[in-house]
Amino acid sequence: GGAGQNRDVASEFKAAKASLAAQLKDRKQEVRLAAVAKLEAYPIPDAAKLLLFQGLGNADAEVKRAAFDVLAKFTNDKEVCAFLKTTIGKQWKQGKPQPETYASIALLLASELPDVHEE
Repeated sequence: GGAGQNRDVASEFKAAKASLAAQLKDRKQEVRLAAVAKLEAYPIPDAAKLLLFQGLGNADAEVKRAAFDVLAKFTNDKEVCAFLKTTIGKQWKQGKPQPETYASIALLLASELPDVHEE
């Protein structure tokens, strides 16, 4: 909704980050999935980073899928797209593409397809 425009998302995320990161590492799947869902409230590069490395890096396929879905929504944001491009570039240059490298590529490709972002 439009009411969220005056939130300071970056500082809200900073406050929540440590506990969300811990929840993403929880043994219980439902805790990890809930953390992914909460991250959807922060469509900024810092939250994208957490989703990319801890969400998509999760051993659990459902958590990975949920993280990917939230990241796909974030790709409306230019800064998030820039972050994904940087991540790909760094890992590619090091010659060590990781699963999240491929996920980033998929997200960027999806973000550029028409009709991906239906309101």
